[in-house]
Amino acid sequence: MAEEVYSRGKIEDDIRAGRPEGYFDYIYKTYGTIFQAGSIQGLETFRELLRQILALGNERSILLSAERLFPLAATERQTKNLCGVLNGAGED
Repeated sequence: MAEEVYSRGKIEDDIRAGRPEGYFDYIYKTYGTIFQAGSIQGLETFRELLRQILALGNERSILLSAERLFPLAATERQTKNLCGVLNGAGED
C-alpha cells in the first residue's frame, strides 16, 4: 500500500470518513525514520500532519493518528521537542 499515490482529495476523504489506516501506513513507511530521528524537520513534518488531521475533525482519525503516530517520537528528547512543536500546532 505504500506504493499507492495519494491525492489531496483522497487523503481528505479517507480522514473525514474515519478510514485513515492506508494513509497512515504510507506516512509510516515514508516518514517513520525521519520522525524517529527526532530532528526538527521530522517534528515540523509531524506537526503539519497533525494539524491537517485535526483540521479535518474526524474523531476516529484523530484518535488513530495519536495511536499510530505519537509512538514514533517516544524518546524523552523527542517527546520534549514534540511538545514544543505541538504548542504551535494550532497556529497558522
